[in-house]
Amino acid sequence: MCINDVMVSFQLDSGATTNCLSESVYKTVTKDKQLRHVKKTDRRLLMYNGSEVRPAGETILRVVNPKNKEEYRVRFYIVREKTRPILGFRALQYMKLMTVNVENIAVATDRHDDKHVLTEFHDVFEGELGTLEGELHLVTDPKVPPVKLPCRKWPAPVKQQVKEELDRLLELGVIAPVNTPTDWISSLVVTMKPNGKARLCIDPRPLNKAIKRNHYPMRTIDDVLEELQGAQYFTHLDARNGFWHVVLDEESSLLTTFETPFGKYRWRRLPFGVSASPEEFQRRMDEALRDLPGVFAVHDDIIIWGKDEDGKSASEVHDRNVKQLLQRCREKGIKLNSDKVEYKKTEISYLGHVISTEGVKADPKKIDAVKKLKTPEDKAAVQRLLGMVGYLQKFAPRLSEIATPLRQLVKKNVHFRWDEQVHGKALQEIKEVLSQPPVLKFFNPKAEKVVLQCDASEFGLGACLMADGHPVQYASRALTETERNYAQIEKEMLAIVFGLERFERYVYGRHVEVESDHKPLIPIHKKSLLSAPKRLQRMLLRTQKYDYTVVYKKGTEMYIADTLSRAVESSGTGGDRTRREEIFQSELEKEIETVNMTSHIAVTEERLTELQEETRRDQDLGLLMKIVQTGWPEERRNVPVKLQDYFPFREEISLQNGLLFKGERIVVPENMRTKVMSLIHISHTGLQGCLRRAREVVYWPGMNKDMEQLIGQCEACQTYQRNQTKEPMISQPIPDLPWQFVGVDLLELNGRDYVVTVDYYSDFFEVDRIQNKTGKEVINKMKAHFARYGVPERVISDNGPPFNSEEFAAFARSFGFEHVTSSPGYPQSNGKAENAVKAAKNLMRKTSETKTDPYLALLELRNIPSEKMKTSPSQRLFGRRTRTAVPSAKSLLKPETCRDVRNKLMEKKEKQTSYYNRGAVELETLKPGQVVRFKAPRSNRWVKATVQNQVDVRSYKIRTEDGRMYRRNRKQIRSTSSSDMTAPVQGGQQLYRHLIDKSQEKNDSDTRLEQRQTRQQDQQKETQSQTPVTEENRDAEQSDKVKDDQTYTRSGRVVRKPAYLNDYKVG
Repeated sequence: MCINDVMVSFQLDSGATTNCLSESVYKTVTKDKQLRHVKKTDRRLLMYNGSEVRPAGETILRVVNPKNKEEYRVRFYIVREKTRPILGFRALQYMKLMTVNVENIAVATDRHDDKHVLTEFHDVFEGELGTLEGELHLVTDPKVPPVKLPCRKWPAPVKQQVKEELDRLLELGVIAPVNTPTDWISSLVVTMKPNGKARLCIDPRPLNKAIKRNHYPMRTIDDVLEELQGAQYFTHLDARNGFWHVVLDEESSLLTTFETPFGKYRWRRLPFGVSASPEEFQRRMDEALRDLPGVFAVHDDIIIWGKDEDGKSASEVHDRNVKQLLQRCREKGIKLNSDKVEYKKTEISYLGHVISTEGVKADPKKIDAVKKLKTPEDKAAVQRLLGMVGYLQKFAPRLSEIATPLRQLVKKNVHFRWDEQVHGKALQEIKEVLSQPPVLKFFNPKAEKVVLQCDASEFGLGACLMADGHPVQYASRALTETERNYAQIEKEMLAIVFGLERFERYVYGRHVEVESDHKPLIPIHKKSLLSAPKRLQRMLLRTQKYDYTVVYKKGTEMYIADTLSRAVESSGTGGDRTRREEIFQSELEKEIETVNMTSHIAVTEERLTELQEETRRDQDLGLLMKIVQTGWPEERRNVPVKLQDYFPFREEISLQNGLLFKGERIVVPENMRTKVMSLIHISHTGLQGCLRRAREVVYWPGMNKDMEQLIGQCEACQTYQRNQTKEPMISQPIPDLPWQFVGVDLLELNGRDYVVTVDYYSDFFEVDRIQNKTGKEVINKMKAHFARYGVPERVISDNGPPFNSEEFAAFARSFGFEHVTSSPGYPQSNGKAENAVKAAKNLMRKTSETKTDPYLALLELRNIPSEKMKTSPSQRLFGRRTRTAVPSAKSLLKPETCRDVRNKLMEKKEKQTSYYNRGAVELETLKPGQVVRFKAPRSNRWVKATVQNQVDVRSYKIRTEDGRMYRRNRKQIRSTSSSDMTAPVQGGQQLYRHLIDKSQEKNDSDTRLEQRQTRQQDQQKETQSQTPVTEENRDAEQSDKVKDDQTYTRSGRVVRKPAYLNDYKVG
């Protein structure tokens, strides 16, 4: 034998009652050197020579029989003595190493046991009538009017037998005469028993319409099969006159009144035929036999079994279970039929199945009944045949496939006509398949691996449940007309739902491996539920309660489920199914059939029709629809090139009502994409907003790129946009010495002009009143400061007048400093000067308001220690504090060197840079000739321009369509998707061409008017030197050939000055 892949030689001892294994062998096969998995025991073993051995303990090991390759769980006693391993009698039987012919050698013993049990509990088998505790009250609906049926007439022989049966039932107390008027009277139905006696029941169909059923779950053979794994002995008992065990109360008894030629009677016990009878009897039987081990009852059929447990043999367990059942029957008043006892058999017949130690198989009587069937003569006969086929299908899975031609005969609109070549052949094949039905294994709840194979064909679904590699049950059903139109992935998912719900009793509450040959089902289970199409969402929601994993398996290896799914692959529609199939179809399937994706779309009927028509015309989408219906290839390379973009999310693609969907999003045909984009962008939302909206409702490959191209060519969107995101800070170098770097800027306040000069090292600034903004006025003020504090190495200013003049350049050369300019209209690039301007303005406004001396305030401001610097601007510039009006100690006025100024400036700058750079984005570098847009002077419009060259790190010279030159910071320039200044809308996107054509003339006129106004204002400010120059005037930097005094024709053309007049001033 093989234990844990180690071969062990055993002595097969039929005389031993237990199994032994030496401690040394146990340690070898299990590697359990400390005997941690050996349970201590008080038992002692008696050897064949009479000596006693106390085992070290007991354990259960998995042993493989090398003959049949099956694995068994065997209990061993571990002994310390070095003895040869022994397998005892029970293990030999259990592992099929020894066969005992019970029918030949144990008949006498069985009969003795049978008689012994009957004798001990003889009262349980005696008497016609048992009584279960509690009377039954039938509740009726008062809205249903009572019905009184007349008495039927019977032939004289039958009438006499009816009279005899009535007398017998009256004597037993099952019925009682009725001599008073009753609201309900049913007719009597008489059937003949095999022994020639009459069986009486009523026709309660009118009464059943009024009875309110107290629903109770009914038992089936499947409920007990899962408990029989490992059972070796079985007993079948039958409750005598089962329904009559239930007593009716007086009121309910009158409801069952029936008319006979001999008068009216009422049932005192629960009669056959009443709709509440099966459920009420099953409820009381379950309550009476509750908690009995190894006992199960379906109505009046009771099965008892025994299997090895807790050191007891299956025979002992079986006998104990039978005695406990009989004792319970005695206590609860249940009477059993002694004529129907099958006691302690290894094979019994139960509920139309043959149950044995090997498993379950079809009852030979049922198979014989099918084999002996004559040719059906009408639809009803075919329907009965299909019902029997449906019952036997779990044992012979190909039956449904073979019976497909017969299923066509029972359709409502098909005239019955038996064709021997088609239908006769199918009937004959059914009889041949049933000649050798397989034996299905019992479901083992402790199975290490439970597998559910599921598959869907064009016409049907199939599922096979397997435990540890052994088939347990088969199931299949036909697809409805609606289901046949599902996408292949939807059919495959429906097969999984069908299999899980069909075998719920086995798979619920444990992990199941679901095998499918449809690979896209694996990612759809891993993705978000919302990413799946609506119909798949419904199915996935229904499977949420199950713990399962979908595993891909090639179709060639799914032969069982594949065969089942093709059970209806002929020309049948599947719409007219057998009654059993209709009953079995769950509410889920009916719910899924009604899923209509178009009902979840807010769209007009006209637009919906247009989408369907364009989808039908689109060649690529037509091919995609075929693939969705038939299934995707396993590899991307096998997909047509035009459809390969759909492959990564193929499991999300579905087809319904002539439209393709990706999840809940419509796949838009090519001819409608322009129109759809125009509807999405009608609000002129930005790219990301339009994409977010599009991703909610529509899809096509390359949608992001198409939308980006369209918005990039939308003139309205490009003209009116928000400012760009700031870029990371580029700081000016930190000076090493005072007055090394100086910033300068102009200030205008209350109609007066000032020039502000600030030291980058100390933050010390000067404010000078100037009469005008000419270069001469500004330079004179700066010369005075340079004479006082020295000439700096670098002067930083903006690029507007007068700092962009030749006069200022000559001043820089003569004094020997470097002049660095920033982009006009972007004061942030000269931040130190701008901060000084703000501080100066703030000081002058407040002193003007309070009527105080601004120079005294400026003096005090220069002596206030800066935040986190601990020194004032005066200290950092002069090395001392300056005397103010505020009384202070003389010691504070002594010169003192300021240390670590540069380090503190660096720390401060790093913190500022870190804070500023939050959310900053580095913009792409622009290239000469690139078409861009920039903010027009005194306007919120983004105007087209062309990049001329890069002046500084983030500063560019650009030229507008009218030829004007500007210098702008990169943040003020927006890149565009246009290829040239006058590029039309390209790529087949004609959405805004009509808007552009209609508005272009107006836009050009507005641009020319604005340019003329700008030119006139510039000319006026140039001639009136006393008039303050605004920031916008400084924004426009003219090239060498294009000056501020340019004039324009009425059409907007630039009037250029001849080149030979460049050296002359033309007034």
